[in-house]
Amino acid sequence: MPPAYGIPPILGAVTTSPYAVPPGALASFARDGHVLLPGLLPLDGLRSYGSTSPQGPADDLLAATAAALLGVAAVRAVERRLEWSLPRTPTGPWRPDGDRLGPTEPLLTMWLPLQDTGVDLGTPQYAPGTATRDGSDRFLAGIDAGPGAADRADGGHRAAAEDPVAAGDASCHGGWTAYRMLGNTTTTDRLAALITWTPA
Repeated sequence: MPPAYGIPPILGAVTTSPYAVPPGALASFARDGHVLLPGLLPLDGLRSYGSTSPQGPADDLLAATAAALLGVAAVRAVERRLEWSLPRTPTGPWRPDGDRLGPTEPLLTMWLPLQDTGVDLGTPQYAPGTATRDGSDRFLAGIDAGPGAADRADGGHRAAAEDPVAAGDASCHGGWTAYRMLGNTTTTDRLAALITWTPA
């Protein structure tokens, strides 16, 4: 059983680089199903997250942030993996993590780039209006509904890509948020750590 992490008295105080969830981030995550947290992962700890099962000294900080976004007292990691995007990798399909990792528990995935990453290297793209399973199902059902449907969601809003995402930032999304990874159109490899949390 993976260890459970609780929220420390001061968010981030267990690391060498204290971090507090920015004002409005909790509301943004609840509304949109995704949020970008700049500078969450201390740069001096990035190297330890470049393994096939990313983990390191900032785990308590990452877990505390995930718990705050999920609104729970403690979380555990249910998946850790390294995402390696090779040059000329195409854009991936739209999907939610809930279908893959289990629909019954709330999930939060942190995408942690290990280098400064622009859209040309491949950043996450999120569909607005998909914070819930119903919203995600509606969006995914509409992907084949006509030209440009894959870039639209409720109300015809364009899907949101985060550009750029700096090393140390955390792009967080919920278990039912529809997302895809944009393709790597460069001649450079792109590395990111992914950690998915669920309530303990």
